[in-house]
Amino acid sequence: MKKGQKSKNKTPRTSRFLYHPDQAWTCTGCGKCCTMWDVPVTKVEKERIESLVIPGFDFENESYFAPIKRVRGIFMIKKVDCKCVFLADDGFCVIHKLHGEAVKALACRLYPLHILCWADGEISASLRFDCTAVAANHGVKLPEHEGEIRRFLPELEEGGLKSQAEYSKLAPSPPLTALRQISTTYQQIICENDHSLGVRLHYAASLLGFHSEPKHYHYVLIPGEDFESDSMAYLDEHAADFSFVISQANPVDKIIDMTFNYLLSGFARVDEEVRERSFVAGRLGRVSGILRFIMGKGTLRKLGREYPDTTGFSPL
Repeated sequence: MKKGQKSKNKTPRTSRFLYHPDQAWTCTGCGKCCTMWDVPVTKVEKERIESLVIPGFDFENESYFAPIKRVRGIFMIKKVDCKCVFLADDGFCVIHKLHGEAVKALACRLYPLHILCWADGEISASLRFDCTAVAANHGVKLPEHEGEIRRFLPELEEGGLKSQAEYSKLAPSPPLTALRQISTTYQQIICENDHSLGVRLHYAASLLGFHSEPKHYHYVLIPGEDFESDSMAYLDEHAADFSFVISQANPVDKIIDMTFNYLLSGFARVDEEVRERSFVAGRLGRVSGILRFIMGKGTLRKLGREYPDTTGFSPL
């Protein structure tokens, strides 16, 4: 690199670090992440693992990785009985135990961290609540993970892609500076305690709908310094109206609500079952299986090999 030439796509190490200070996590070795999730690896990571000596693994004559047809150069670590092939009987990764954490796939080392390198140079990190330790808020607070998080940045930046944000699919996307201001406003709406949660959520949804109308795009493209104060003032002024609207709404049928969420999550989840078929057919097939189960015509095992082989909707 020539003197004075700046490296492209690199986030400065002094970038602001955004996080929730009360989130905490320390791995308990439960092994859930090695069974619940599929692990993607790059060609480089695959070859690095295949160069290791691991008793019981014959990398020369057997493949432990499945190529992803839709994404060139990306593979999934295979599973046996719904478990990663590298997960030992004691619940720990054999790669980690024999050769250290550094040689593992980036996806394994990152979990349960969710790190984003933003287009404006800032970095945000959060923890995934499907991890049992995160859900229990067990371990070291997220700010104390900052050094570890920053060490991941060079690998995350290798592709050169920077995270953007979208406020509404219907409206043009504002610049990140405007979106951060809008995000702070929504945080204030949701977290203030002068009004009921129902009123706050109703107002937040109404505000999003208002901004999605073409004639109101300018409010989010250039929010202005009074955006937050004006938004909060509007909530105070119209809280009674929102309460009235909520009081007139029909109550949600809990069974219907649960069924809908179950169908939605089943359609959205992508795992081996979906990948073994075409992407759309795999998802629609799973939703069909869920509907059959709800109607008492299928078993829970059809929806996931780790589930008990039971029929009927009541087990949910």
